[in-house]
Amino acid sequence: MSLDIQFVQFEFQSGTIIPTHFHDEAQILFARSGTLELGIGSSLFLLPSSRLAWIPPRVDHSIRMRSQTFLRTAYISSSGHHKTPETTQIMQASDLFRATLLRLAEDDDLTRPFKSKLEDLLMMEITSLKSEAFNLKLPKDLRARKVARHIINEPGAKISFDALAQIAACSPKTLGRLFQTETGLTFKLWRRHARLLAGIEYLESGHSVTEAAYFSGYSTPSAFTEAFRLTFGYPPSRAQ
Repeated sequence: MSLDIQFVQFEFQSGTIIPTHFHDEAQILFARSGTLELGIGSSLFLLPSSRLAWIPPRVDHSIRMRSQTFLRTAYISSSGHHKTPETTQIMQASDLFRATLLRLAEDDDLTRPFKSKLEDLLMMEITSLKSEAFNLKLPKDLRARKVARHIINEPGAKISFDALAQIAACSPKTLGRLFQTETGLTFKLWRRHARLLAGIEYLESGHSVTEAAYFSGYSTPSAFTEAFRLTFGYPPSRAQ
């Protein structure tokens, strides 16, 4: 079976929302520049320009642009002989992936034989990349989701758990229980992961590790670095 892939370019302004939809084809999402949020079910995936998203066919998803975003996407009707992921994945975009996808999406003068070789190379590279923990499970309860959104939008805010419970209009005990039962994480762990994802976005926009640490709510760069390494397996300096 041969490959069947269509490449498309988009430019979106910050705050643009693409409502929930699906495609009959598998999809690769990649921001040439900018950052977007990918919503699938109760999960929120962060997609900075160093990462790509693989979305299987007929998976409902929505997209929100966190900044001006130059999006490159591929719709894969047939992946040929390549074994592709069966679930949504966020992967680090290697230099080879980035160069190949951009050439395919932006060069209208490729010959068919050369384009076919690049498409095959792209799919080979996709299957070799590792998935990363760039997602947050959002609570379904509207009270807890309001708090989750507050943290995502203001990761560095110095606000107590009791004050967050007031925002949710429930007791601290109820808020903690909602996060535990609906996200599978304690509130403390959930907020840590949200802050680390915000830190990655800040690092990739050109800021230092120290600036990213304070932006994402950490009191010291060393505490940020330790949490980052524990979660992602490498230091934040690699995300710059």
